[in-house]
Amino acid sequence: MADAVRESAAAPATGAQAVQSTSALKNLSEAETVQSGFEGVRIVEDRTYFFRDGFWTDSDFDGDETIDILIYGNAYFDLIDAVPWIGPHLAIGERIIVRVGDAFVRIGDEGASELTDEVLDALIP
Repeated sequence: MADAVRESAAAPATGAQAVQSTSALKNLSEAETVQSGFEGVRIVEDRTYFFRDGFWTDSDFDGDETIDILIYGNAYFDLIDAVPWIGPHLAIGERIIVRVGDAFVRIGDEGASELTDEVLDALIP
């Protein structure tokens, strides 16, 4: 799915590619998320996120070091490919801090545009 979204951002949408890209975007936007009735709080699967300092922040985050990834860069889509469960979590907002394994990933306007093997090893034991 991430490949289809990445390709749609890089090229004009026509024909079968347009249908595939639209389908991938629709799946991401309709990902199973449960949002609480409280503004500034979102629940996705077994995780709770609070809106803090412009980011949807995993409730487990206590200011630890983060792995910063540029939103919609290659690293962002590689992360989606490498961590299949993360899609619904990323669907709650463009700027998010999410726990992946023992690390926290910060998706935002600044960060890595390429996902290195070292980072993948830190995220996927």
